This record gives sequence, structure tokens and C-alpha cells, in this order.
Amino acid sequence: MDDDFDSAFVEPLLQFAHADPEPQVCLAALEAVTHFPLDRHQWQSVADAAWRVVQSEPAASPARRDALAFAAGIPLRSLREHLRSRANDDAEPDRDIIAEALAVVADSSRIAPLVAGLASGHMENYRPLAAMPLEDSGVSAADLPAPGPQYGDDAHFWRALCLARLGDFAELGAVFASDEILPPCSGARPGPPMPRSRPFARFRTQCATTCLPCSPRSTPTKPPGGSATAWRAHCASRPGPQPERQTPKAERCGHRIRRTRSACRPSSTHPRRRPS
Repeated sequence: MDDDFDSAFVEPLLQFAHADPEPQVCLAALEAVTHFPLDRHQWQSVADAAWRVVQSEPAASPARRDALAFAAGIPLRSLREHLRSRANDDAEPDRDIIAEALAVVADSSRIAPLVAGLASGHMENYRPLAAMPLEDSGVSAADLPAPGPQYGDDAHFWRALCLARLGDFAELGAVFASDEILPPCSGARPGPPMPRSRPFARFRTQCATTCLPCSPRSTPTKPPGGSATAWRAHCASRPGPQPERQTPKAERCGHRIRRTRSACRPSSTHPRRRPS
């Protein structure tokens, strides 16, 4: 809990979430509350409001599924254990979204199902597994099959992180030592998987949009092809965004470019006064 933050500031949002009958409005208010440092009492209030949506909405409705996914991110042990049991309960109609949400928040209860999915070709499971404590769950390197070339570089990178958790750093070192494979970017907050594109292609696109001149007067040059090393050298050699040229004051007036007031052409609406 942040000592400099007054927890009373979030009470209006919590009261609003409990009072508003619209489930999506309630969830939006609760989502805003979670961006502040909360104490245990406030987290319990967030859980109560979210579970009210779960109980009031019909099964398989979008609002109920959103509320269950949101509840998986609430850091309360009792609620997390309840969601784990529901994810394995065949009578729960929305157990699929609960399982997905628990995987997103790296809950260790999803390690066994995700590892089992690797044998069926679900190589996208490597990404959530990389954030889970595999070293404490009895997983071995033999349980982590190598993805085929059709799965792209992302799957190789997340598998390398999983192997590093088990003490094998060879694959991870090879990823960072390679000129052709660059690790994908990962957001700080858990979220849905990134589009399945090559990390190097994303790096190349970002390089093309950031290191080339942005001035409309300049003619963009074609970036080089080749390896990541060539692109790093290209980025280092390109100048940064050039500031726009400041327009002289004389060019901003309504007349043609004149440097002095006396040189301005007289306007027809304001005739020059004749000397008396």
C-alpha cells in the first residue's frame, strides 16, 4: 500500500460501481479502481461488486463472462481458489473463459493443462507458461517440445524462456545471439496474445517508421534489407526527426513576402491617407 496515497479517493468509484445497475458500467468503474493502490478491504469490495454481476447475469452472457475474466485478476486467495474450482467444474457454463483468464494472470493451476496442450500442437501455450513457476511444478524439458518452423520465432522465444526457468539457458542465449531472430516485445500488464508475426518483421516496421526523416519536404529513402545487424546500423546512422522550419513573420502576413511594413502593398480596403 502506498503511504502517499489516500485510499478515500477511490471510495466514490467503489460506491458508484456498487450502485449502478448496468453491469458494463460497473465493470468499467471497477477496472478504473484497480489502477490505484488498494488495501485488502477495498479489494474485497471490488470482488463483491464483480461477483454481483456474475450472479445477476445469465449464463454465457457477455457481461457475466467479462465479470469472470475480471475477477481472475483480483488478488484475493479465496476468490482465486473459487475460480480454480469453477474452471474444473463441468456444471459451470463459462469455465472456458475462467480457464483463459487464469492463464492470462499466470495462475499455476493452468500449468498442467497448458503443458498437455503442447503435445497437441498448441504452441501458443508457451507464452503464458513462460510467466508461470514451471520450476516448482514438476515440469521437465522433455515436456516442452520444440515448435516447428511454421510457428514462427515467437514460439521459439517463449519456449526458450520456459527452458530457462528449468535451468537450461542455451536456447535463450541462442535467441539473443542470433542476427535473424529478435525477441518479441511483451507488455507490462497481462493481455491477449500478440499477432503471430515474425519479431524481426515487427522490428523492421518500427525501424522504418521511426528512423526515416519525417519532414514532408524530404523524400524517404528505401531502408536496407538483410540482417538485423544491418538494420541496427541503419537506425544508428539515420538522423532523428528534423524540426519543421520556422516560417518567418513576414511570410505569415497577408501580403507577399515583404521584410518591412513600408514595403507591404497597400490594401484596397484600407486606402492610404493623403497628406492634408
